[in-house]
Amino acid sequence: MKTIFLLVAILLTGRQLTYSQGLAINTTGASADASAIMDASSALKGVLIPRMNTATVLSVSNPARGLLVYDTAKNQLMVNMGTPAVPNWQNIVYKSGWSLKGNSGTDTAINFIGTTDLEPLVFRIHNIKAGMIDTASYNTGLGFRVFDSLTSGTYNTALGYKAFISDTSGGFNTALGSNALRFNTSGFGNTATGAIALQQNTIGIYNTANGGDALASNTTGNDNTSTGFFAMYGNTTGERNVATGWDALASNTIGTANVAIGASALSANNYGNDNTGIGSSALGLNGLGATQAYDATQNTGVGSQVLVGNTIGYNNTAQGFKSIFNNSIGYNNAALGFLSLQTNYTGIGNTAVGTAADVNAFNLQNATALGYFASATASNQVRIGNGTVTSIGGYANWTNISDGRIKTKIKEDVPGLSFISKLTPVTYHLDLEAADKIIKDPSGDLTNGTSIINPSGSDQINSRKEKEQIVYTGFIAQDVEKAAKSINYQFSGVDAPKNDRDLYGLRYADFVAPMVKAIQEQQQQIETFKKEIADLKTVLAQVISALSVKNK
Repeated sequence: MKTIFLLVAILLTGRQLTYSQGLAINTTGASADASAIMDASSALKGVLIPRMNTATVLSVSNPARGLLVYDTAKNQLMVNMGTPAVPNWQNIVYKSGWSLKGNSGTDTAINFIGTTDLEPLVFRIHNIKAGMIDTASYNTGLGFRVFDSLTSGTYNTALGYKAFISDTSGGFNTALGSNALRFNTSGFGNTATGAIALQQNTIGIYNTANGGDALASNTTGNDNTSTGFFAMYGNTTGERNVATGWDALASNTIGTANVAIGASALSANNYGNDNTGIGSSALGLNGLGATQAYDATQNTGVGSQVLVGNTIGYNNTAQGFKSIFNNSIGYNNAALGFLSLQTNYTGIGNTAVGTAADVNAFNLQNATALGYFASATASNQVRIGNGTVTSIGGYANWTNISDGRIKTKIKEDVPGLSFISKLTPVTYHLDLEAADKIIKDPSGDLTNGTSIINPSGSDQINSRKEKEQIVYTGFIAQDVEKAAKSINYQFSGVDAPKNDRDLYGLRYADFVAPMVKAIQEQQQQIETFKKEIADLKTVLAQVISALSVKNK
């Protein structure tokens, strides 16, 4: 009873009382436990802490550090963890707050992790920034050291280890992945998705990198788009490039306006501009060893491994699997078709249209091959069709340019009968196998490890046999050449071989002029003969008349 009277006395007087042995209430002993200032014991009742709502708790004047109350609104025991001047009320009772081992029976209206004011929500690891959600700057980030240096940047989103840690004023950037946009300072409008994507970017703007190491070296380049692991990895200042695929444009440094779509497309390009490579390894070596501004520029390749060997060639266009495959330094070439213009290496201005249409030497110029397995065998030459073609034509005759305004040194010195009479018209069959051996037609060979469509397949074999059965009428080019030389006539109708892999040809239209001349010469002879005959008839008539008079 004395303990109860003592407590009442303390409460009534409001005086400070020092009780060295502690206050014991309903304890079995005469004094409190040695470790307690107050020791209450009961088998049926507990100690009831003062109860008040949140507003009342917050209104307590100068609450002592450690002051304990019960918040009826939060249903939590609260303790002041701050100071009397700056209180910091925190819950202390197990499971009355948010548990680190999971929670149940939560109410989203009152249970949440976050703030109740407009101050940013900041996360830390080892007291180092590891995340922030800020409604004032519209920045959202999560990851060790994200937004570490951010001061004035807005509308940025970062997720990943050290993503976006150097930015101070950049805005509208998105970094997703470890070290993504790590060194960006003021660049804006960039999107990096993948580990190390756009890592080195500092002030570059409007770049998009999707994939690990994509655009990782970009520093100040703008308006680039890369999708794929290592895509445009080496780009530093190049602009307006597009790369889609593993390793695409991986070595590009300052090249601009390039488009690479496909694994390793344009992967070696360093500063070539305005190139388009679509397909696996398309233009794969483009720019390797380039030293001049126009090297490896303005090439277009569509198809797997097109122009894959091109290093410094420029203005080439290729479409079709492995078309212009071997070109290295040649330029102004165009190829359309599977394996077209494969042989070209240093050639210039060559054109091939059709499956395996090609030239038969690596350095030809202005050669054109049109048609399936057509092969041009010399510079400045056009070949239409392959050896099995039996008809070339249309609804109009071929027109040759023949304008007197562009002809000089005109002479009427075309031989007629002297040339035509030496020609030997013959009939003959073609030996296509012999032709292939001369021009070394690659048809059917293994080209660069790939078996090309073989024209000696069953259909082509039959076509070639049928072609070899045709009886042709014409001349032998070597005989025509010999006949012309015998009379010192430079006959343009003979198309002599330009190299040891070229064939003789004849321009039969050029025979018209000497044939016309021969006819004119024959006509002159006929007119002379006619006059001589007329004269002879006159003389004969006179003789007959004289004989008639005499006989009378």
